[in-house]
Amino acid sequence: LGWSMMGSTIVFAVVFRTSLAWNRYWEAISQLQFMYGKWLDAFTQCSAFVNATYLQLLEKGGDESSKKIQSIQAKFDRIQRNFSLLSALGAHRLTHGDVQRMEKMCEQPGWHNKVILRRELRVGEDVTEATRLPTFKTIEKDRLHDLHCLEVENVWHGSYIVAGVPSEKEIQILGETTDRVNCVMYWIIVDLAYLSKDLCTPPPIQSRIY
Repeated sequence: LGWSMMGSTIVFAVVFRTSLAWNRYWEAISQLQFMYGKWLDAFTQCSAFVNATYLQLLEKGGDESSKKIQSIQAKFDRIQRNFSLLSALGAHRLTHGDVQRMEKMCEQPGWHNKVILRRELRVGEDVTEATRLPTFKTIEKDRLHDLHCLEVENVWHGSYIVAGVPSEKEIQILGETTDRVNCVMYWIIVDLAYLSKDLCTPPPIQSRIY
């Protein structure tokens, strides 16, 4: 009877923990899809509003319209770059979380590095270099359709393909901030605010971007 009860308890514990882990995994996947879906919706709507403004300005014609198109294009290029940077930094943060950092800690010599509290990962020296800013690189526009054929570097310190490399000042800011994703999101919101006055789309419709 004792062995039977113990066996039933172990089976219940294993099934319960497996079910809990499975549910948490799919919840994380759902939230990840929701996050990237929202970013995609925002960029798609911004792109559509910009293209609609282009068409109106082209129909109008004139030097003033040409200058306005160039101004809008410059602002939209920066928004596009920041959205790609946002995606890259989001992916980097997800692949350098606490679990991955603990795995890297286990590679360090000495038991004092392998037995550590979770809160200690966020303070003091970053032995795993998980918070080090990744490198960014661009790709020619005529090769964008080959992105799915490019080899992905599955390494701890890899590089990300973005629409434009950040400036030295932006690299410095990203290196100093503790929340890079929200920092780039702030840049996007500022750029959208500068762009909004040039769009032909009514402000209530523009608010969908946010």
